[in-house]
Amino acid sequence: MEIKTKYDIGQKLYWIDKYDNTYRIHFSNIKSINVGGKIWEKYEIGMTTRAERDLYTNFIACKEVCIEKQKANNDELLKEVEKYTDPANKF
Repeated sequence: MEIKTKYDIGQKLYWIDKYDNTYRIHFSNIKSINVGGKIWEKYEIGMTTRAERDLYTNFIACKEVCIEKQKANNDELLKEVEKYTDPANKF
């Protein structure tokens, strides 16, 4: 039985990671491919597994997605800060 995947082991791809409310672009090799489960193909890359939809062969496309994710995250954080009230007025 032959299984076809979009990407191959050893192929270098771009992927996005969120750490400390900052999205970052990484470029590394696929170490293994897990087939099955809720997401049919998971690729082990960067010490974690990623779905096919989270991997990019083009840096420009990856950067555009990263910028959109960062903007959405920043908007959520700003909304949270706007809810703050002066704690001195509680006494």
